[in-house]
Amino acid sequence: MLKRGEEPKPFSSTFPRIFIPIIHSTEYTKDEVVDAIESFRQEGLIKQIMPVFDDETRFQIRDDSLLGLIHLVWMINRIDMHLFIGKLAYGGKPTP
Repeated sequence: MLKRGEEPKPFSSTFPRIFIPIIHSTEYTKDEVVDAIESFRQEGLIKQIMPVFDDETRFQIRDDSLLGLIHLVWMINRIDMHLFIGKLAYGGKPTP
């Protein structure tokens, strides 16, 4: 949606700099996830923020060390994925 009197801005030609971390494991129960989120909230590591959509709950990380850990784990995940793609493209079948 445009603000009144403003021209539309074209899409950026650069690659986006924001990556959304995801969890690959599905070994967690809903109760375990809810308990973990609640304990993070009680310790002041995260705080609830305004949702974008009506049916969601969003949180913001408040602790810099936790945020740093999440970024490092995400970076390792991305490096691992790039190595995997490289093996597929240049080295044939991946090993287990």
